[in-house]
Amino acid sequence: MEILKRKIFDIDIKSLRSPICLQGMPGIALAGKTAIDHIIKFSNAKKFMEVCYADFPPNVIVEGNGKVRTAQCEFYLWRNDRIGRDFILLTSDWQPTTITGMNELSAHITDILNGLKVEIIVALAASPVNMPKRDPKVFLTGTSEEVIEFFKSKDKSLILLTDGVITGMNGIVPILAKIFYGIEGVILLGEAAQRVDRWFALSKDPSASKALVKTLNRVFDLNIDTSPLEVEVEKMFRLLHEIKESATRRTERIKKEEKREPEYIG
Repeated sequence: MEILKRKIFDIDIKSLRSPICLQGMPGIALAGKTAIDHIIKFSNAKKFMEVCYADFPPNVIVEGNGKVRTAQCEFYLWRNDRIGRDFILLTSDWQPTTITGMNELSAHITDILNGLKVEIIVALAASPVNMPKRDPKVFLTGTSEEVIEFFKSKDKSLILLTDGVITGMNGIVPILAKIFYGIEGVILLGEAAQRVDRWFALSKDPSASKALVKTLNRVFDLNIDTSPLEVEVEKMFRLLHEIKESATRRTERIKKEEKREPEYIG
């Protein structure tokens, strides 16, 4: 399937300082994508490349100015002068619709990241739970014992993932990069809830996204402000409280109606 790449500006590869890729593709509760979108906004990172792919869903994105655009992967450059290191921020509107598409696009992305001399790929994803949590756990898995130990030494709260399956590009990109180019990879999974109950579904879980960003702060000393995500977390829990109260009132009303004496006419 056809992959189209559009460069917005060229990067002097030699000028990059030990670059790290932070990746968040759409997935459960948009945990990783929301985290990366927040980092892009916080850092004022500059978009330098777009990648369009024939296996994306046949949709176009309507933007705030009324214009439409195609679905795409987006690459941003964040030159973090405070710590003297550069970050490639990677996200997408969607993931491909087929297994072949996911593998093909992931391989193409690893080629791009290798060309940028990326040293570590950190993919942000979700570990599903039934309900949102105020302090979700973050799980860790990686492509080598060395990179796992590095992350655990920086963030003692990380929990090693010892079994299970990670689906989609947040799992495929890091492992392909390790296999073909020797680039180390880590996957961080924040506990996230997509479905709250049978009446209501959350489109995203900002609590999981906040937990992922806080982990990146501890590991790389990024000092990213998470207060905007905290505002979204409070909105989510207020909404959940309203839903719970409404459900309780509905249940009580049904019980009262069931207890009424039957009325007979005639």
